Amino acid sequence: MEHGEDLEVRVTAVENELVVLRQDVLEVKVLAKGASEDAGDCKAALREQKVNLESMRATQLEHGAALKKLSRSYDRLDAKVDTRLAELDEKIIARFAELGVTQLEQANAIEAVSQQVGTLTTMVQKMSESLESLLAKILAEQLQQRKLMQETNEDVQGLRSTQLEQQADVEKLQRADMMQRAEIKDIRATQLKQYADQKAGFAEIRKLLKGDGGGAGVLVS
Repeated sequence: MEHGEDLEVRVTAVENELVVLRQDVLEVKVLAKGASEDAGDCKAALREQKVNLESMRATQLEHGAALKKLSRSYDRLDAKVDTRLAELDEKIIARFAELGVTQLEQANAIEAVSQQVGTLTTMVQKMSESLESLLAKILAEQLQQRKLMQETNEDVQGLRSTQLEQQADVEKLQRADMMQRAEIKDIRATQLKQYADQKAGFAEIRKLLKGDGGGAGVLVS
């Protein structure tokens, strides 16, 4: 009788553990669903960052093309200035040689040439300032792009850390689930063994009662 009561207590305990186990399994499913949603958010953020980087890359290529074009224009202008100055020098020398002009006329001609040179120098200076402004703008945009990439990388690393922590919790609950299942399996094996022992004991008692008819009568009465 006491053995049967002990078995009933253990069965009740096993049923209670099964209820707790079901609750743990539900929590594991909720955590797994949350980890999956976080992974989806991480992938979406990476896709958005990829689009932004591609757009930034296209902008950089446009700026690079504009810079190369401006540099070629600057080189052509510089070559034209050198050519123009050389032509002016040749014309002045030839003109002076042909006309035999006075020193005053030479000074006036040189002054006119100097003014032309000053005009060309001003144009070159303006183009240089435009080039420096464009370079500064491109540099500022590159710095901003690097900062954005760094912030995005930090966000992605944070999402990965959270996902790894959630995955570790899920694995811990899964191990606990496996341990509880193993314990339940051991308890069931013990119950089956006890049931077999009880069955064998009842069979032995029946055998003894059948062998002793008088005793059986007394026991029955």
